[in-house]
Amino acid sequence: MVTGMRAMYAHDLEHRSNELLKKEYLDINVHEIEPGTVYYTGGVKVTAFTVEHRDGNPAYGYRVDHAGKSVLLSGDTTYHPNVVEHGRGVDLLVHNVIAFDEELTRSGKLKAVEEKLTTPEQAARVFSQARPRVAVFSHIAKKGLHGKEGDDVIMDRTRKAGYGGPLHMGLDRMTVHIGDDVTVHPPAPTDGLPELDSPEVKL
Repeated sequence: MVTGMRAMYAHDLEHRSNELLKKEYLDINVHEIEPGTVYYTGGVKVTAFTVEHRDGNPAYGYRVDHAGKSVLLSGDTTYHPNVVEHGRGVDLLVHNVIAFDEELTRSGKLKAVEEKLTTPEQAARVFSQARPRVAVFSHIAKKGLHGKEGDDVIMDRTRKAGYGGPLHMGLDRMTVHIGDDVTVHPPAPTDGLPELDSPEVKL
């Protein structure tokens, strides 16, 4: 893959690099991983575990631990017991979700895609078994379920499948603070932010 990317951008690497945008800035250092601890520095431990993404395998989820706090990222996966096992009791469990409107679901046209990710019903099973302090949907794949109304359908399906714990739909720039409590904050407004070329912004 890296070789292919370098071939694709060969012209740019050869002709468009300069003192500001140096060729070496695009160097890619690949670190092949196996299940287990893949990073441990400064008290931050990252554990990788396999999940199931059909034609995207090998696929991994990750758990991050630091100072007694924990976050689990499901990665792209359908329901998988490894997510439950590594996610038991974490402070924050971030999970993908996929859902279609009733017509698309009945048609089965996108079943091959649906089988690679996690339905709201499967997510409810994960959350109920892992019992995180807070769960957040991310990598939200929707077809025919537009905007907030579509988000509400996903949340409703998850609730009807039996999960009643704290659950949020992920939003761009949403932040989660993990302390004695786990608090989810909506995206901060961008009004009044300085332009990138303004004097206040240091490059």
